Amino acid sequence: MITMPTLRTYLRHALPLAAVVALPLVYIGSLAQTGGEEPALIQAGARLVAEGNGNGTVACARCHGFDGASDGSGAFPILARQSAAYLNKQLHDYASGARDNAVMSNIAKRLTPQEMNAVSLYYQSRRPDLLLKSTRNQAAVSRGEELAYIGQLSPRVQSCVSCHGPEGRGEPPSVPYLSGQYQSYIRGQLEAYRRGFRVNPQMGVIGHNLSRQDAEAVAAYFSQLSIPNLTTEPTHGPTQAVSTARTPSTSR
Repeated sequence: MITMPTLRTYLRHALPLAAVVALPLVYIGSLAQTGGEEPALIQAGARLVAEGNGNGTVACARCHGFDGASDGSGAFPILARQSAAYLNKQLHDYASGARDNAVMSNIAKRLTPQEMNAVSLYYQSRRPDLLLKSTRNQAAVSRGEELAYIGQLSPRVQSCVSCHGPEGRGEPPSVPYLSGQYQSYIRGQLEAYRRGFRVNPQMGVIGHNLSRQDAEAVAAYFSQLSIPNLTTEPTHGPTQAVSTARTPSTSR
């Protein structure tokens, strides 16, 4: 369950409305070209999130929320605190057709590279108040934890933390966090990899080899963790991640 701020609360605590409205979208390009300050790009991203642009891109907040926590349905991922570099790449992939989605592909094609960067920086900067999600199926969480840290031999499934870091907290800039993400969204992405709707050589194998029951378990495990705070919880490198990964509470 999440708490969703109203637009009034968002504007009061996140950014002054006058500062957002006064920043023309055409200024985004000049900021990027001249190495403008990141706070100004974040303000430009805030306007795009709230209003969209004049080229047909709708407001990102309609689905992903002003704070990046999305609408709570699990149909849309949490974007808050996600690496800006990762978000930026996904937008470019949607625009180029490397990643396909009926909604996002059309939106990304109507964004300039500078606007993609601004939106990505904005959502990376968000710190929404999220309540920890709970599940009654502790057996599924335990199985998901086992797969996350150990994987399985047959059929071969690589452990999730070997790429996504301890507790799935991500390995910026290229590997997203999974911890605290919506269960149904994680499950849906694994199914997309399984069916070839989302293409990645490594994740395609994992999606294909995971049973649907195990995919649900992995999603259940990561969803009940807290999302990382990039400002206070630095991620570990691959070598360090192996040594710091904890042993699952349940092993088989």
